[in-house]
Amino acid sequence: MKSLQMLCCLLFFPCLLIMSLMGFSSAAYAASVQATHFVKPGGQFTRSDGGAPVFTGSTRVLAPRWVYLEWYWLPDATGVSVTRTPPGSQVFSSGFATSFTDQSAQPKTTYTYKVCAYYGAAPACSSIVITTPPLSPSSFGSPVDVTGYTATPSSFTVQWTSIHNYGVYLIRWAREGQPDTQIDDFQGHAYTINGLQPNTTYVFKVKGCDRSFWGTHSCPDDWAQVFIVTPKYTGPAGICLQGYVWREATPSDHVCVPPQTRSQAAYDNSQRFNRVSPNGGPYGPDTCLQGYVWREAFAGDHVCVTPQTRAQSAYDNSQAWSRAYH
Repeated sequence: MKSLQMLCCLLFFPCLLIMSLMGFSSAAYAASVQATHFVKPGGQFTRSDGGAPVFTGSTRVLAPRWVYLEWYWLPDATGVSVTRTPPGSQVFSSGFATSFTDQSAQPKTTYTYKVCAYYGAAPACSSIVITTPPLSPSSFGSPVDVTGYTATPSSFTVQWTSIHNYGVYLIRWAREGQPDTQIDDFQGHAYTINGLQPNTTYVFKVKGCDRSFWGTHSCPDDWAQVFIVTPKYTGPAGICLQGYVWREATPSDHVCVPPQTRSQAAYDNSQRFNRVSPNGGPYGPDTCLQGYVWREAFAGDHVCVTPQTRAQSAYDNSQAWSRAYH
C-alpha cells in the first residue's frame, strides 16, 4: 500500500508542477473540474469531466468574421473534432490538433463551438459560446486592415492596424505579375520597401500571426492586401534609385550599385599596380598575377580583381537600367 501511495505522489506532483508553469494553480484546476460553468475571455465556457478539452486564454474573436479556438494538449486522446451551431451542427475540423480558426463566421452572431476529445467509444466535450461583433467600416471582416500608404518613385511605406495585438506579421510584396518576396516575423505596424521602379504597380500583403501555446505560429489563411502605384519620376535621368549609388570605377561610371560595391571598386583601383605581373606576360603590362582577372566593368577596364568581383561587375551592369530613374 505504501508503494502505491508513493507511486501516486511521484505521478501527481510533476503534473501539478507542469500545470503551475502553464498558469494553473492546484486550486484553480480543482475549481475548473468541479464547476459546470465559469467565465473565460471571449464567452461562457462549459467543461465536461473525463478529460474534456480546456480552452486557453488565447481563444477569442479575431474579427467579425474570424473566431480562433485554442485548447491545451490532450496527450491521451486519439482524435479531436470541432463543431459549430448554428446553423445545424456542422463539423469543421477533425484529426488531432490544439487550435482551430473559423473563417466563415458572420458578424453580430452568437455561436456555440464544441470541441470533443476521443478516447474510445464516447467523446469528452467542452463548449464555448462566442458572439461576434458587428461589421464596422474599419474592420472589413479581416483581422488585419491596411490603413494607408505613402509612396515615392522608388519606395513605399504601408501602415496597418489589427483588432488583435499579434506577436509578429508576415509580409509579401511583388511587382504585379511577378513572384512574391516574403518577410517573416516582422514586428510593427508599418513597413518600407525601397529600390522600386517609378510609375509601376506593386501588390503588398500582410497577415498577423500568434505563437500558440506550443510555440508554433498560428496565422489566419487570408492576407490583407493593397495595390500601390509608385508615382512618376520627374527629375533627371540616370539618378540612382534609393539604396544605390554610382559605382565610379572611373569618374564617368554611373552604373548604380550598392554602396559597398562602390567601396570595393575604389579599393580595387588602389590595388591596381600590386596585382599585375612585374615581368609582364601574354597581355603585356596589364597581365594579372595568378588568382586575378580583369574586372571589365566597362570596355578597356583592365584593373585586376578576384573572379567573384568580375562576376559582380557583370551582374551590376545587367541591372543598371532597373536601378536608375529614367
